[in-house]
Amino acid sequence: MRCCLLCLSLLFGFSVHSIVQAEDPLVGKRVVVIRDNAPLEVDGKEVAKAADCSVFTVKSVQGNFLWVESEKAYLRRADVVPFEDAIDYYTRQLETNKTAQNYWNRAQIWRLKGELDIALGDINDAIRLNSTESAWFNARGLLWYGKKEYDKAVADYNEAIRLDPKSGVAYLNRSIVWSRRGQYDKAIADCDEALKYLDRSETSSEFDDRQATGGDSHSKLNMWAMACNERSWLLSTCPDEKFRDGPRAVEYAIKACELTEWKFANNLDTLASAYAEVGDFNKAVEWQLKAIDLASGDQKADFESHLKLYQDKKPYRQPVLQ
Repeated sequence: MRCCLLCLSLLFGFSVHSIVQAEDPLVGKRVVVIRDNAPLEVDGKEVAKAADCSVFTVKSVQGNFLWVESEKAYLRRADVVPFEDAIDYYTRQLETNKTAQNYWNRAQIWRLKGELDIALGDINDAIRLNSTESAWFNARGLLWYGKKEYDKAVADYNEAIRLDPKSGVAYLNRSIVWSRRGQYDKAIADCDEALKYLDRSETSSEFDDRQATGGDSHSKLNMWAMACNERSWLLSTCPDEKFRDGPRAVEYAIKACELTEWKFANNLDTLASAYAEVGDFNKAVEWQLKAIDLASGDQKADFESHLKLYQDKKPYRQPVLQ
């Protein structure tokens, strides 16, 4: 048999290995979870759950199980579709079941494809069908933010908070808008509200910016860590000196890094800025280099500009959005 395969390979120019074991087409590809609370498994035991519409990259395949490196666990093949097929999948779902959830799911995929206007149309339909869901308004606020429609983003975050006064995620997102617009007193107040309502176990995968740049959903990403990171960012990079507090910025940044196991580039970038604010530029350079190592392609230029500042013994100051 081996001789026959060798002859075929010589005749047609392909290797014996490619005949014996063709690589699964999903290896290295992104997939979208189409089952809510899909089990993530290790050694046949469920270790976590993946939310509907989470996006993951397949590292390897064993039969009907797909290894997701970011989660250190397997997903079942039946619980996912290839990323490039997700729009068609949710469109078929909507043909027979026009629910707010299905519109919401399709909106997330459109957003990850950079089609913010189409995503807004789907979120509008989700809100039309269910106008009492705080998460829908929070998600639409993120889309408006992506389109630099900051007043509309704030209006949706306001509604999300009205519907759920303890929505730590909405407070956090509104804080980011206030901060970027130079309204630092409001940003700090909202960040403190977010820290009050978010807890260490609260997670979110909705409209994750890392997914839009080709990264995986991070079901283990702690929203409480995101709030700590944002608080540190305000304390270390605010252009208005009266709002800066370097030592507290370092404390919050370390807490955010601990909660994300020192593996999230944005948090390391914030830690570097905090060390720069207290004048420890050696540590600022050290952590900025680690942030660059973990950064996605679109982050590297910004992170490298921060590094240059710290090498020149200058702190970073965030710009104000127009």
